[in-house]
Amino acid sequence: MDLAKMRARLAALNNESGTNFADNFWKPEVGKTEIRIIPSALDPDNPFTELMFHSAKGMFKYPVLSLTNFGQQDPIEEFIKELRSTSDRDNWSLSGKISPKPRYFCPVIVRGEEEKGVRLWNIGPGIYKALLSLAADEEIGDFTDIVNGTGMVVEKTAAK
Repeated sequence: MDLAKMRARLAALNNESGTNFADNFWKPEVGKTEIRIIPSALDPDNPFTELMFHSAKGMFKYPVLSLTNFGQQDPIEEFIKELRSTSDRDNWSLSGKISPKPRYFCPVIVRGEEEKGVRLWNIGPGIYKALLSLAADEEIGDFTDIVNGTGMVVEKTAAK
């Protein structure tokens, strides 16, 4: 056994190496930010990865990744089926709250922060549809193309 490798792996798991996995994600700040969506290393034909999450406020501290993303049986979805098998309005309401909802991830380069490398942008269905509309537009097309692609400006406004 290579003890140096084991210590290095333990340090990485304990986050002693300084790795912060939150740095792998980009979240827009209030104001305008120029980004470039780039092709996915996983699927060069589609920069978007769709994942389903259970994320009921007050029930889960963090969003829970649905096991159906991996073709496995999800106990939360089994519970949802049980709730919906009744005629109780509260059960139906709860089942809707904990039903999985889609989130989409795409690789981006943030202009002015290129030294941070490629990061993932977590978007909802509305932004996802808007980006698909841009790709479907013949004048814009493949905005991820490395040579002829298009940068875009993301504007986030302060919550009212």
